[in-house]
Amino acid sequence: MAVADTEPTAASDAIGLELGRALSAGKLNLPPLPGVATEVLSSTSGDQADAKRLAELIQRDQSLASHVMRVVNSPLFRGSIEVVSLQQAIARLGMERVRDIAFTASVSAVLLANSRYENLVRSAWKRSLTTGLWAKEVARSCRKNVELAYLAGLFHNVGTPLVVRFIEEYDEVISAERVDSLIEEFGMPAAQMLFVEWKLPASLSLVLERYQRWQEQSPPDDLALMTATAVLFASTLEACPDADEARAGLVGTAECEALNLYPEDVDALLERAESVRETMESMS
Repeated sequence: MAVADTEPTAASDAIGLELGRALSAGKLNLPPLPGVATEVLSSTSGDQADAKRLAELIQRDQSLASHVMRVVNSPLFRGSIEVVSLQQAIARLGMERVRDIAFTASVSAVLLANSRYENLVRSAWKRSLTTGLWAKEVARSCRKNVELAYLAGLFHNVGTPLVVRFIEEYDEVISAERVDSLIEEFGMPAAQMLFVEWKLPASLSLVLERYQRWQEQSPPDDLALMTATAVLFASTLEACPDADEARAGLVGTAECEALNLYPEDVDALLERAESVRETMESMS
């Protein structure tokens, strides 16, 4: 399929109609969540958390294990000595970080597989990953649930690859603007359907509805507000990578004030900007 720099065509409107019908009927073709992703996600929760079990789960999928080892041996994580086993990686980086690396890699493998719109979906995924990483930092600063915040940030834009997957089923030329409009119109319901299919926490579906309108809630939903704040940090630093300059676009914003993030708190978060960027590059 090609993307044209033209006005929307009858074909693109037909795709929109078909996509709307598929969503209304609950028949959108969704990628399956790899079983290892579900197990990895739950492997560091509760009393059953076990480094050996996490390593065994990752090792089941050799491609995933290779990816995790590549990430942990990247310049950001490796240190002075090469990591040679998953258990050694967990001992060095901690279960939470290795779990996030493995889960994210497993999910991205199915969401980004063989896309004809590779630049679009990979760019959207990098923004989502960056938002998830910022959501973790914001949650830590606010002493909230870090794991759930990461998932909310990571999946806040997951509708993009889902809508693109549907568009790719049609061998038609449509404009880039029309692709964007289809994502805008159908991204949220597609993502919500995925959350149900993948049995992800119901609170994540609410975040999709609320994070862009968090001010309408009284009091604001914590997870939606943290996601909105993470989006703000990610987009501000993407537009203005210099942390000192980005500070002016963050301090005193409605999101930061609602979370009681004072200027010194924003400064502390911005000190993590380079680490977030490097982590995103290592994991993507």
